[in-house]
Amino acid sequence: MCKELENSRAKGMKRFSQNQTSTLPSGSREEYKKIVYMSHPLIPGEKMKYRLCYTKPGNQCPENNEILRIEISHDLENLVHYIRKILDYHRFRRLRIYVKYSEFLKLHKEMEKIHNDMFTCNYSFKFSFIPNNYRDDEYVLLYEIEGIKRGEHYG
Repeated sequence: MCKELENSRAKGMKRFSQNQTSTLPSGSREEYKKIVYMSHPLIPGEKMKYRLCYTKPGNQCPENNEILRIEISHDLENLVHYIRKILDYHRFRRLRIYVKYSEFLKLHKEMEKIHNDMFTCNYSFKFSFIPNNYRDDEYVLLYEIEGIKRGEHYG
């Protein structure tokens, strides 16, 4: 039922800005986008930028709960410990990590370390297969991380 609603209304979903107040019709969703700046670990005075997109669906499908989308343009390996903090302290139903394709191409040696640094027993991790037909400035889904129900865990 929820899948049908999601598919039928996917094209017509509206985005609401963070400062806009409204009541959500069932089957729609709210998105809050925020640009976050973080100090560069190696270059003093330099800031790194990444974007968070928090999605909360309408109350029609409560089992789909909250989704956090993180879009990273560079330095994923330096942001892993922040992502791990998000996983440890917030119980999102789903977390999606998108990386700029040009950044993904640089990560092949660090991928296992990144995965090990992010791993936690409360979530299941799915690594995405990324074909090579993206433009360098496009964001690609790297991980889809899904919350595990209480009582079920890995490790």
